[in-house]
Amino acid sequence: MGGKKMKLTPDCPTYQDLYRKAWVQQIKIDFAKNPRLRSEYSSRKLLRDRIPENAKKGGRPKTTFKNMPDKVKIINNMKLQNITNEEIAGMTGFSKRVILEFVERYHLPRTE
Repeated sequence: MGGKKMKLTPDCPTYQDLYRKAWVQQIKIDFAKNPRLRSEYSSRKLLRDRIPENAKKGGRPKTTFKNMPDKVKIINNMKLQNITNEEIAGMTGFSKRVILEFVERYHLPRTE
């Protein structure tokens, strides 16, 4: 009864468990008050059900070089010539972040 009091911080597992329980309880209350908040797409169950279906089809379709947008093809050609992202950004007018996102999304440079 006179046990040691523990300070709860956001990174504490006990705090996270308590917060999650309170969050789930509040969501149930909100859905009961306003059923329109419940979206058929927000259900994790629906997302989980679609995973095996997509896996049977071979997963996410792969992007071929022919299917890539023209701006990505231009960036790919520049990356093949060992031009840095900063230089590509200056030449194309895109920000460095956009260039980096294209490189990561399309796995550039590609020699397909």
